[in-house]
Amino acid sequence: NCPDFCVENPNLPVPAPVVRDQCNNGIQGFSSKQLSIKPTPEISVSPGIVEICSGETANILFDACPDGVDVNWSGNGFQGQNLLDTTMVNTGNDTLTVVYSASASLNGCSAPPAKATIHTFPLPNAAMILPEVAIINTDVPLLDSSDYSGGQPQFIEWLLPGGSTVSGSPATFAFSSIGEQQVCLVAVTNYGCRDTICKTIMIIPPDVPSPNVVTPNADGENDALSFEYLSFFGPARLTVFNR
Repeated sequence: NCPDFCVENPNLPVPAPVVRDQCNNGIQGFSSKQLSIKPTPEISVSPGIVEICSGETANILFDACPDGVDVNWSGNGFQGQNLLDTTMVNTGNDTLTVVYSASASLNGCSAPPAKATIHTFPLPNAAMILPEVAIINTDVPLLDSSDYSGGQPQFIEWLLPGGSTVSGSPATFAFSSIGEQQVCLVAVTNYGCRDTICKTIMIIPPDVPSPNVVTPNADGENDALSFEYLSFFGPARLTVFNR
């Protein structure tokens, strides 16, 4: 009939013993007693297992009853009381596992041991293969070249101009506007950890636009003969005729 953990001021009733002499006569005068039992603390851990990505923060509460009992925890070269608040970094390719041990004592009695475990998954290193220049309204190949740090790609998403998105690798997209366009890649591992990278691509017309007027009169308008986007088309030759 021992009490459970953390019962406040528990008592254990001890009945009086039954004693008889050799003639089987009952001997009187014995009385019952109440034994006061000091509680031993009991530790609770919330949560007991934490799974996070590198760079994220883990919060673990070590609590104990009765109220007012401090829990001492230690692990990963650190120690503290009650609340564990730590940011974990994993630069390797495997899961980093750290176990924290908790202890508490009261009335000279030690609580049963308790532990908490943090699993920290590595982040992917997002990378893409993207051409520097592409023609407008032409399918452009988008290739994921990310390092998934020992994991596997779970989700690959391309964030494109105008709010467009495509998934997977390889993927294609036709850009509908001329000029520099931004492409972002979101790489997510099977651990749920992600990384994002963005690059710009130059979108040009299929042909070099030809100017139809030149007025070299130093008024700042059409003074020079200029061919926009010519540098993207390689070597060129210009031949001028009179009428």
